[in-house]
Amino acid sequence: MDETIIRLKLELSNVYSQRNSLSLTFRLPIEILEIIFIHCARDYHHEDRPLCSLTVPALPRWVNISYVCRRWRNVALNCPTLWSYLSVMPPRWTDELLARSRQVSLKLNMNLEYRALCVVGKVLNHVERIQDLYLNLSADDIHEAVSKLSSRTPGLQNLKVSTND
Repeated sequence: MDETIIRLKLELSNVYSQRNSLSLTFRLPIEILEIIFIHCARDYHHEDRPLCSLTVPALPRWVNISYVCRRWRNVALNCPTLWSYLSVMPPRWTDELLARSRQVSLKLNMNLEYRALCVVGKVLNHVERIQDLYLNLSADDIHEAVSKLSSRTPGLQNLKVSTND
């Protein structure tokens, strides 16, 4: 009985895939989808957001594009630039986005509550990849973060540091 259910689910999944292949969005070239996805991530990255509470970390909304269908997921997962837009998120997801971004330049927008440098630390371990860095931290955390920005930041093009004290 269980084998029959598994077989039927697989057949149904194949039927959905065939139906999806008839849609207009399915016919868009991968490069166009990547551009659209990157615009979603970039727009979210540049939004003004309130201070993030470490007790309720969340994934950026744009990540939902990778859940629309199998094709969109494959396109998203194979587009390292998409995953290079980092903001405050759970440490597990920070690791995942860093891995998915492969070796492309990173764009960080961190707006954190007092004494939250631990969240930024994982990303600052990749300081040589940082292209854009926008930090809003406590005065103590800013001093620590900026001290990690040594001469190992050859790709840094934009830097904005402010305090939330």
